[in-house]
Amino acid sequence: MTQFKNSANRFGVIARSFHWSIALIILGLLILGFNMTAMAFSPFKLELYNYHKSFGMLVLGLGILRILWRFTSRSPSALPSHARWEKILSKIIHVVLYVSIIGMPLSGWLMSSAGEYPNQFFGLFEFPHLVDKDELFFERMKTLHTVFAYTFVICIGLHIIGALKHHMIDQDETLRRMGGRV
Repeated sequence: MTQFKNSANRFGVIARSFHWSIALIILGLLILGFNMTAMAFSPFKLELYNYHKSFGMLVLGLGILRILWRFTSRSPSALPSHARWEKILSKIIHVVLYVSIIGMPLSGWLMSSAGEYPNQFFGLFEFPHLVDKDELFFERMKTLHTVFAYTFVICIGLHIIGALKHHMIDQDETLRRMGGRV
């Protein structure tokens, strides 16, 4: 039987779906973002920016839903074998990831708004500008967006290292609880 909600021992389908879909989209956005900024101006580059913004806004929406789910559905408890420092580091990394999941797309939206660039969602509709044209604010949001990108790279790396440590060295259930098999 499919377990939709989290239990004391494992994450349910909803939490796992949010986790893996957001993770895959963010990884794709980071790869695209770092590469497209180095490209020469072209219609193809503009098309990539539109996809980048669309998927970024999708992350924002999924991130908000994920956070709401996180606060309305209990999470599995840490395993008794987890050291205190692992529990603290895990909480810090998760908080920074949640802030980044909201902050990065929001900074991109603000950057587009301040630069008077369109922010369309897969060509279906356009998001409203949040601020008037402002070159200084545009540059600040561009810098913040970059800071979030590097923050993601660091936190995702630590998150993966932690999951692999638990799976391969400790051989505990940590990774399997998010993978759906316990």
